[in-house]
Amino acid sequence: MQQERARIESEINGIRRLEKLVSDGLELLPLVKEDESLAPELEAMAKEAEDGTAKMEFARMLSGENDVSDAIVTINAGAGGTESQDWASMLYRMFTRWAERKGHKLELLD
Repeated sequence: MQQERARIESEINGIRRLEKLVSDGLELLPLVKEDESLAPELEAMAKEAEDGTAKMEFARMLSGENDVSDAIVTINAGAGGTESQDWASMLYRMFTRWAERKGHKLELLD
């Protein structure tokens, strides 16, 4: 229940932040027409709003009932010899680095 509440609060805060960016950008637009030196600031606000929207769209795609659950990932080298073992090792490093960057907790079981 707490996780669901935190997720909803995060979505609401994200929407409010985007609304403020758009509102501020709309207020800045007439000023940019008068003073071109403000254009980079407006472009930065637009880029930030675009990035925030993309993140929210991605989060929406991952909002199924099981998407908040834990996952067990198994990587087997198989019967490919040294190359297969190297590939499994690279996959493991790739997944662990991705998970660490995303703030996920990892636990090696075996």
